[in-house]
Amino acid sequence: MAKKVKWSTLAERKFDKILAYWANRNKSESYREKLIDLFGDATELIANFPEMGRSTEIENVLQ
Repeated sequence: MAKKVKWSTLAERKFDKILAYWANRNKSESYREKLIDLFGDATELIANFPEMGRSTEIENVLQ
């Protein structure tokens, strides 16, 4: 069963800043849209296969 990936408020703000940077740098929304798709695909993969990564001892990172 797929899990749900929950982005922190900080992560969402940083992602928005990344998207704004690339949109401004390229003077185009096309790369921004590609990044949104890539992050969406990666998030879906993580939700569907939560055990595929490596274990970590980093605080506040759920396993």
